Amino acid sequence: MGHGHRGAYSCSAWIHSIYRGIDVARAAGNYHSQAPPDPASELLTPNCHGLPDAALIDMGDFAGGMLNICGRYPVARITVAEAWRR
Repeated sequence: MGHGHRGAYSCSAWIHSIYRGIDVARAAGNYHSQAPPDPASELLTPNCHGLPDAALIDMGDFAGGMLNICGRYPVARITVAEAWRR
């Protein structure tokens, strides 16, 4: 499994969860959202920007898909952050 996966999901189910994450972020009035690809990165970005949990979009390995969706359902500002490891 990829580094961002927490179980066995189909690609379409993961993309659907990205749509729902963007829906939640927009409905909560978050104009800045974050999209970490894995749990380690998830811990990094809230500390850097002070964003609430509702601004979190779990994109996993689907960065391109998430950016595509954001093009159709605009989020004013999106942070994609990776926690680099050795």
